[in-house]
Amino acid sequence: MSVQEFAIRDVHGIAGELLAERTIIAIIPASGEFEWGAEAAWKIARAAANTGRRTALIDLNLENPILHHGAQAPRDTGIVDAFLFGASLKHVASPEAKTNLHFIGVGTAPGDPDEVWTSDRWQRLARGFEKEGAILVLFLAQEALASLSITPDLLVAVSRRGFGTDGPRSPEIRQKVEEGLTLVVVRDVPEPSPPPAAEPEPEELSEPAPVVPTTRPSRRMGPLKIALISVLGVVVTAFVAASVLFLTRTESSENSESPAAVDSIASRAPDTSGLRPDTQLADSASEENSTVAQDESPPPDTVAQPEQVAADSVSQPEEVTATVDTATRVEPEVVVEQPVEPSDEQPPQDPIPEPPPERPRPLVAEPLTHSVQVAAWTTLGRALDHVEQFHRAGHATTIAVVPRDSTGLWYRVIVGAVASRQAALELRERLRSERLIGRSRGIIANTPYALLLARHPDLDAGQTALRGLRESGIPAYIVSMPDGSAQILVGAYESPGHAEMADSVFPESGRDLSRILVSRVGIAR
Repeated sequence: MSVQEFAIRDVHGIAGELLAERTIIAIIPASGEFEWGAEAAWKIARAAANTGRRTALIDLNLENPILHHGAQAPRDTGIVDAFLFGASLKHVASPEAKTNLHFIGVGTAPGDPDEVWTSDRWQRLARGFEKEGAILVLFLAQEALASLSITPDLLVAVSRRGFGTDGPRSPEIRQKVEEGLTLVVVRDVPEPSPPPAAEPEPEELSEPAPVVPTTRPSRRMGPLKIALISVLGVVVTAFVAASVLFLTRTESSENSESPAAVDSIASRAPDTSGLRPDTQLADSASEENSTVAQDESPPPDTVAQPEQVAADSVSQPEEVTATVDTATRVEPEVVVEQPVEPSDEQPPQDPIPEPPPERPRPLVAEPLTHSVQVAAWTTLGRALDHVEQFHRAGHATTIAVVPRDSTGLWYRVIVGAVASRQAALELRERLRSERLIGRSRGIIANTPYALLLARHPDLDAGQTALRGLRESGIPAYIVSMPDGSAQILVGAYESPGHAEMADSVFPESGRDLSRILVSRVGIAR
């Protein structure tokens, strides 16, 4: 058993030697870890492209596509459309920017995955890649390995923890290895953590060197310096004495209470003889308030009454004989607003005019040029069962028949009849949200033609006729018209030539029905 094992981080370094002279590489998520396996597949494919050889990565995990999440611009079509529906590989392949790598997704969901895995086109594709010196990287599940119609040159099993000492446990992988196929196991190994930094060894403490005191040679002062220092001391002493004397005189003059000082202060007081009595009282009251504010509990004999202050310090004019009671003060009237009790009555409001009713938009007939292809089957019975599933969910669904190489027919399941590609994209999103198709399923199809079976004056009559057709096995559907009438159609075709094989969807009892090729026109559904 030839088995090699590498870490995923080493893939870029070994890709050149590992892939030399090899064309077909099969990558298997051996431990069932498809998400990590998809990441590893992209890293391996990019490493292969970095060797300078053109590389194609194909998602063959048909029942659970996952590689498209890592593509830069995945396309709706894929390997199923190329192998089963005749699409070209150039149309289904999407290039990855600035690399030699191309990606091909699954595309349309196949009715039977074995038809893709066992297709004869793999042999031709492998010969073409080998001739061009390119690399073909296939991502597929373990059970698909036995059905694949080509033998890989290298088998890569991606497993996060590796296989261990007992080797691969998958019977499909073990069988391929026993047949002589080289197996490479790619595992995920975390980066080793850096070793802890070594602690620095303590340095030996050395005794400090003894400090030798240094002395400066003394200098002798000359007689001139001694004389200057003596004069400076006398000046400083005289200055200090003069300052003390000045401060003492200033303090004594401020504390003096002689009659002359009082007269000097009184002479500087403003003349209030011409003021009205109430103004004088207001001034005296303010002096009283300021005095009381400075000392809240002054001795009673040190505070003069307002009358005494007015009589002693202010000379009253002779014509003023009335006395004013200073204790009487007019307090401003304070108005307290009572809170207003809330009233249940609301003030009248202007009625808001209601907008005029919106007129219904008139229905118009539109060219119904697009649909969504959701599957393709090799048998009519399985396709009809699939059609009924969408019909029960309320979607107009039919079948279009196309040739399948030279061996038979494909029965495409077509959903919807809408007027634009954008409307078809929105329809596909609704189908995905309703879980009728997978997240990567559904191809936007240009289908402007259909076969007209009958016209009915109203929708009820059309529904009655439609039930009878479906019970007989005809995949018909209804398209309404703006005048209320209904058309019963079958099929949805890209060109008139594609409708030539429509007879195969009609049972013997329906072969005599009138069928007219028309352009699909009506109300989108």
